[in-house]
Amino acid sequence: MAEDERQVAWSGIETLLNAAKAQLNDQQVNSYLNDVAERSGHNIREARMWYPLAVYEQMLTLLGQRCFPGFKEREQAYNLGLAAFEAYRQTTIGRVTTSAISAIGPYKTLERICKQLSQTFSGSTCKINQSVPHHYSLLINGPHPHPAYLEGYLRSILNASGAQQLIIAAGPNAPEQGSFDISWS
Repeated sequence: MAEDERQVAWSGIETLLNAAKAQLNDQQVNSYLNDVAERSGHNIREARMWYPLAVYEQMLTLLGQRCFPGFKEREQAYNLGLAAFEAYRQTTIGRVTTSAISAIGPYKTLERICKQLSQTFSGSTCKINQSVPHHYSLLINGPHPHPAYLEGYLRSILNASGAQQLIIAAGPNAPEQGSFDISWS
């Protein structure tokens, strides 16, 4: 897929907006959205079905800088991933989802995350491989969020699903592939 064709669904943009609203005051959120519009040429206040991946990446980077100043880029992205799911949990659908994932457990939750990633990032495929019980590899081919953001998001949602002693290690990452080793007891 060509660089300029890679897109992110509105749900991915909305996740970042919810995190912004949970971390920043109204004036800071408006300033953030103005910066995104100025730098990307896209007004996020006008919801669309799909946005260029570059807009999403810019939103993630800018939001990490605003919410976690003084942290390195990786730490900003990781903490933003944690914050994004926590902000989602505060919404009505997020409360319902949290209830559901605690009932279905970590593996089924990981399957749903994989499916959601494939639907949110156009041209992406996601695969889960089990090596031993409660030890999995997650492989994403195609566009995906910053690896540290995804690691934080995975940690937050898998903890909510009931995973105990959760270990997530990011594997080798290239622009078109993300991999994680995930285990729990």
